[in-house]
Amino acid sequence: MFRPGRIAALAAILLVAAIAAIALVDDDPGAGDGSAGRATLGDAATGDDCRRPDGSLAGGEPPGGCWRPYADDSPFNRPLPDDPRLDPRSDRIVDKLAGWGPPLALRPGIAESDGASDYDHPVYFARPDDPLFTVEPIDDAGDSDYWGEQIRIPQQALPATGSDAHMTVVDQESGIEWGLQKVARNPDGRSLERLPDGGGTIYANGFGMSELDGSGLNVGTGDANAARWGLLGGIVRPGELLAARTGRDSADAIPHALFMVVNSTDGSYVYPASGQAAAGDPVDAPADGARFQLAMSDSEIEALDVAWYDEALLKTMARYGMFVGDTSGSGSWTVQLESGRSFTSFGHDDPWSAFGRRERLPFDAGQDHYLWDFDVVDWRSRLRVVDPCVSRGSCDR
Repeated sequence: MFRPGRIAALAAILLVAAIAAIALVDDDPGAGDGSAGRATLGDAATGDDCRRPDGSLAGGEPPGGCWRPYADDSPFNRPLPDDPRLDPRSDRIVDKLAGWGPPLALRPGIAESDGASDYDHPVYFARPDDPLFTVEPIDDAGDSDYWGEQIRIPQQALPATGSDAHMTVVDQESGIEWGLQKVARNPDGRSLERLPDGGGTIYANGFGMSELDGSGLNVGTGDANAARWGLLGGIVRPGELLAARTGRDSADAIPHALFMVVNSTDGSYVYPASGQAAAGDPVDAPADGARFQLAMSDSEIEALDVAWYDEALLKTMARYGMFVGDTSGSGSWTVQLESGRSFTSFGHDDPWSAFGRRERLPFDAGQDHYLWDFDVVDWRSRLRVVDPCVSRGSCDR
């Protein structure tokens, strides 16, 4: 029997469910202005397939938000124990870090900026039908076992716009991750504005290889960052950030350690790093590869009056920590995002820009990007440096 009251009640329930779903995906105001079908933060997290990309991704399509690179026993993917052994210099290192100042705000939307350079890491997933490119060294390049290697790269792929010009290429068929630094169009190191049509030769200053099913550390000589691990290691991808969200104002941890950039190292390195980073201010600075942890419980973090995305970062810092992987030479410290160029190179919107709009983050008009300021705790009293034996799994206790 037709019952208007029952139908109205059902309609109300469905409407509430639809609103909740939108709130947890993306209510980007540009979605109805011709951007339909283009990548958004919601698109970046769709799919519950957590397996390694197997060749099905194309055209800037990201893997599911629950996928994480590297094996479960990778140093990036092992959570910290409840009471980890600390580095004997922990207090001095944290004091040094805090003395440099508060953490630098993240810059969502930097890939679309005309006023600033992008030092984040773009990631491209290659298929067997993508063109082949030979990677050769620029004139002052470092050593690599892989110079002259031919790798498949999607035709539209581009390096980040910063002077580091990073590019990460994942061969979906083999599970190999190629990391390139200072990608160039000729041996003189001139900027690469587009890949040669149909394949050809490109140049780089650094060229390293790691395995998606392995530790994430570089195999053989060659590298694309100072720490000598894969460029996927520790970066925050848009999809996995959204996948960590558990409610309108709450989130869980992203399930891996974060990539940390600091002002300076002390000129040494510890596991999982195997290379040195710049040491412009070395006294009591951390080593490359040092692992910082936020000493806060989930309940302490949840008691803070912070946005869900801040809660996700803080819980990740507490559960998995942050590995120092590179230096900036200025400011204090920050963490690393996946570059929006992973998407904009294919003509999609930058999902980080959609995130900035949706969350109403402050917008830096001069630099043309959003500002994600996660300076929400007393870092000097809450950060600590974990002994490298914890990451290696070789502590006595």
